[in-house]
Amino acid sequence: MFRLISWLRRLGRKWQLLLIALLIIFIVAVVVPSVVYYSRARKPANYSATPAEATAMYLVSYDSGDGVIDSSNYTLKVIETGVQKYSETSFHVVTVYDPYPKRKVNAIIVGSTKVMLAEEEIWRSQSDLRIVHRKVMQKNVPIVNTAVTQITYSGYDNYPGWPYHLNDSWTYKLFYETDTPLQPSWTDTFRANVIADDAIVELGGVEYQCFKVVHTLIATTNKTPPGGGIGSTLIEYWYKDGKSIGPVKVEDSFDFRGTETQILMGKPSPLPF
Repeated sequence: MFRLISWLRRLGRKWQLLLIALLIIFIVAVVVPSVVYYSRARKPANYSATPAEATAMYLVSYDSGDGVIDSSNYTLKVIETGVQKYSETSFHVVTVYDPYPKRKVNAIIVGSTKVMLAEEEIWRSQSDLRIVHRKVMQKNVPIVNTAVTQITYSGYDNYPGWPYHLNDSWTYKLFYETDTPLQPSWTDTFRANVIADDAIVELGGVEYQCFKVVHTLIATTNKTPPGGGIGSTLIEYWYKDGKSIGPVKVEDSFDFRGTETQILMGKPSPLPF
């Protein structure tokens, strides 16, 4: 410590001021957010006992491609219908995880990191199944501990409505707002293409015909996309014979490093509303 103090005294005034400025930047950008966020005991909402108007359970597997492998169950529960969200009549879907799944993502400052998915809520249009808004909570995020991201879907151009048809194509935008000063807001732009109307998904030994929809990230303002970046895809398989809570199968290489696969457990159940 004495040597450090002596060394600092030998520095010129200009270098002393520079070191002080760097220390202040470090405290503001790293130490203060860390103290603030770790002091906030934010726990995910527990929807396990919440009554549901419709449910769907998925078996989910994940492989980051570099050592992070995980499996869990998701239960989607429609807890509200007729909700007005951005002037859209929507149904409100929540996710119950068992257990909380681990994922690997790209991250600013630290390069890449493992996080835990703790909560997700989705508002979908009751008329045509478009996602209107999503809220996502992640735990074990470096520095900030927990982060909640609000995602607004907009700018649906040429959206065909439900049901889809072969060769339908549309674009849309996602605007992300995360409640941490370390991650600026950003916008993603997607193109969706219905590339099949007879894709087969086997559930419990029974084959179901589905629409296969490929969502491709074509532009982003995020310098460090959390997952695959430009060109990455989210592939959905939608049961053809009725509107449902969500796809019967999802292959996601966009949201995280590697690939997450979700598949419905049981038979598809068309929504009663």
